[in-house]
Amino acid sequence: MAVHQKKLEGKLVYITGGSSGIGLATAQACLSQGASVHLLARRRDKLSQAVETLSSALAPTEGASKSADRITFSVIDVASPEQIEEELPRAFSSVGIPQVLVNCAGMSRPGYFEELSLDILRTTIETNLLGTLYVSSLTYRAMIDAKIQGHIVNVSSMAGLVGVFGYTAYGASKFGIVGFSEALRSEAKRYGIRVSVLCPPDTETPQLEEENKYKPPETRAVAGNAKLLQPDVVAQALVSRLFTDRFIIFPDSMSALIFGIKRYAPRLVEFFMDQDIRKAQKDKRK
Repeated sequence: MAVHQKKLEGKLVYITGGSSGIGLATAQACLSQGASVHLLARRRDKLSQAVETLSSALAPTEGASKSADRITFSVIDVASPEQIEEELPRAFSSVGIPQVLVNCAGMSRPGYFEELSLDILRTTIETNLLGTLYVSSLTYRAMIDAKIQGHIVNVSSMAGLVGVFGYTAYGASKFGIVGFSEALRSEAKRYGIRVSVLCPPDTETPQLEEENKYKPPETRAVAGNAKLLQPDVVAQALVSRLFTDRFIIFPDSMSALIFGIKRYAPRLVEFFMDQDIRKAQKDKRK
């Protein structure tokens, strides 16, 4: 779906996890539509590299100095409420309050539940779910105070709609994001603020590359049925639905179909997933 230029022209977009993967691709898509972007991530080196990448793409059309003005960043660990409370208001003062917030920061460590440490469980929830709540809380209040009728997009996953073998911690955090987004959407309507949740399938990102080191065979079997998407495809789906009333954003038709089947015939989805799981377990015993 094409994005009308006027939707993002002159707008300011904050993107957590904006230094790589879907977050970086979203920044690129927003910049191409005339927006300015403010990236938030933990590592300064990756943020600096992301700014260089984005600036290089814009420079041929508008010059290096002008393109650099449209790309800024803050070094923030979204799992730290202390950093959020200190750094985010500082960004609001220096860069501005965004019309769009995309909560894309996240992590995943798949594995059998009995083998996941309590530290992994805690870190997953703090980064994915609490990080989304922390950033949303301050930004939402700033939008209200400034009377900005903005849009908050929280990045969940298909694993936030369908429970997947090996993704107990990740699924808990991503299901939580869907529930939070649905509740906030209901509240935010009285301020004219839209809330959506993006639910992509496996996407070719550095995070997925890290996940693949730990996936149990059963997880690989189930995930192997889904088409691997590219970050720019996911980003374009997200950006195309900004300032619309679409709640759940699916980047591809297969994800929407799976969700529909899960909603109306959940045992059918479970049946096919169980078949893949049993086959993987059988192969593992050979």
